[in-house]
Amino acid sequence: MDWNQIWTSIQGFLTTTGWQIVEAILALIFGLIIIKILFRIIKSALKRSKMDTITQSFINSIIKYALYIVLWIIVLQILGVPATTFIALLSTLGLAIGLSLKDSLSNLSNGIIIITTKPFKENDYIEISGIEGRVKSIQILTTTVETNDKKEIILPNSEIVTKIITNYSASNTRRVEMHFLVAYESDPKQVFQIIKDAIYSDGRTLQDPAPFVVINELKDDGLDIFATCWVDNADYWDVYWNLQSVIFSEFNRHNIVIPYKQVEVRMRNDERKRVNYGELPERIEKVREINETSALEDIFGIDIDKIKQEKNKRKNKRKMKKAKQSETEQEVKLTTANEYKDGQDDK
Repeated sequence: MDWNQIWTSIQGFLTTTGWQIVEAILALIFGLIIIKILFRIIKSALKRSKMDTITQSFINSIIKYALYIVLWIIVLQILGVPATTFIALLSTLGLAIGLSLKDSLSNLSNGIIIITTKPFKENDYIEISGIEGRVKSIQILTTTVETNDKKEIILPNSEIVTKIITNYSASNTRRVEMHFLVAYESDPKQVFQIIKDAIYSDGRTLQDPAPFVVINELKDDGLDIFATCWVDNADYWDVYWNLQSVIFSEFNRHNIVIPYKQVEVRMRNDERKRVNYGELPERIEKVREINETSALEDIFGIDIDKIKQEKNKRKNKRKMKKAKQSETEQEVKLTTANEYKDGQDDK
């Protein structure tokens, strides 16, 4: 083993590539320190802003990964790896990942849309595709909704963006809507006053806008009374359930009848009249024309109508010939008779 040759190779490597490795290691260490310092500054700046915590965490993660990618590009350039090669490799890798994670990337992009457009936020009461509940958390890929019976429903963000979203917490106030059915014998003015008094008795209802009570529809079984009032958003369900029970009690106290669907049954005492229409008539078969030689026309191409026409023409000619012959015979007979008569007269 030639140690001199080995040492020469090591010295050549250190002089050509060793310093690049040292520079790359130093750049990596200083780069990580600088990234930590920049990340803390950006994080504290975002905390002082009015952004949501979800938006802040999302921006922090994007900036963090972007800084790490830039740092690795610098280190590889120091080691002599061309930036174009690294970028081409990164783009190829990104394409492969994008094809394999197509749905996840769709959820990611739609998560960005939800965070930036803010159709709802945490603790908002929303309804999406029949799912109703309070928003528990908004993640980059999914959104968690907690229903009234404490079920957690996790929705992909791509499904949320493409559906109709109803946000019941968008405003500080909300309108309570109620329907009541009373009998036609009830006095509408009295019913209106009872409902308004019940609404006014609950201190959580707002007087501006004022409560609103009207006859909504004349139904088969009674009057449909429609009533509304405004409350703070947080008090909606408590006021709704309370007013239902209070107004029901007030209807009973003031003898307001709440009708229910009824079926009226009557007995028939009259005799049924029977009408005698007689027995069924006998069947008389309809006379139909029969196409006798349609098959000959299809197979041999014979025009039956032409044949019939020619046949009729020949018949007509024979008839005309016979008529002429008969006329000639009658003329001969008449001539012979006249000659005979003239001969008798000469005698």
